[in-house]
Amino acid sequence: MLGVLVIGVTLMVMAVVSHLSPKAVRGTAVAVPVAGAPAIGDCGLDPGSSPWTLQDATPAPTSNISLPYPTLQIGSCVATRYGEVVAIIADPARPVVTTNADGSGSIVDPNMETCQPAALRYIGLPVSGRGYQADFFTFWNPTAALGAAGSAPSVRQRAAGQHWLACVTYPQPGSHGMIDPPASYVSSLRGAMLTGAHRDELGTCLLVADPVQNQNIDCTELHQGELFGYAYTGERHVSRAELERTCRQVIAQLTRLPDITAGGDLTVQLLVFDSNRAPVTAAQEPANAFAFCGLNTTGSRQLRASLLARGRGPLPWA
Repeated sequence: MLGVLVIGVTLMVMAVVSHLSPKAVRGTAVAVPVAGAPAIGDCGLDPGSSPWTLQDATPAPTSNISLPYPTLQIGSCVATRYGEVVAIIADPARPVVTTNADGSGSIVDPNMETCQPAALRYIGLPVSGRGYQADFFTFWNPTAALGAAGSAPSVRQRAAGQHWLACVTYPQPGSHGMIDPPASYVSSLRGAMLTGAHRDELGTCLLVADPVQNQNIDCTELHQGELFGYAYTGERHVSRAELERTCRQVIAQLTRLPDITAGGDLTVQLLVFDSNRAPVTAAQEPANAFAFCGLNTTGSRQLRASLLARGRGPLPWA
């Protein structure tokens, strides 16, 4: 009787196991489609997923080697982001690192001639051309604190024949290092110079009113000056009157203040230096001069935020 019971239990267990066993499914396995290039406006989602810039990815300088770009984690934007795609280069050049005579290394990256102006246009600045800092009002360049990085296709995308480069831009406040990964932020940079979004991250604020002797500080800290443009005259001899006139245009464009002096509470500062970095005050500026254009507070007054895209709103006095 016991033997019959054991056999019965065994048959029942076998029946249950047979019932639970997965059944064969007919068909053919299909690979997940390879994603294409990101779209303009897509976001960098994780700066720690790989080196963020070429400088981060660069080993000890080696003469005349081509450098691969990192592959950043890019996707549809969520609340937190670390950068935004501003351009796609279909056929990018290969950046090269070269060892200089003194043993230092330098990176030549022609792709930034496209990425950096694209970043300025993305935030709403009227730039043109392909230069590293495209001319703005003839020879002024805006001082928007933006970083730019390139993101290459993944290994799988490259295997599928993709070789584009995504230009990614992100706020790079003066308090950050030039190659530091970006901090997170929660709203888009698109049109920021028109809306005032991220003005404190994009502004170039100065503790005191001297852009040469002064270190940039976070615009949320108390400060007396803000830099809006810099210029290099090249071989041209430009009058100081022309530099001041166009400097005022730059300030008006970037701040949108109806009166850039705020009734006398702010003063325009134009500093010019010759090729030896000596200050120049002559009516006719020499060739190869450098100029800085900004606003300072009068007296001992201080600001607690950037003046970018302020328009007719109240000024952020401390």
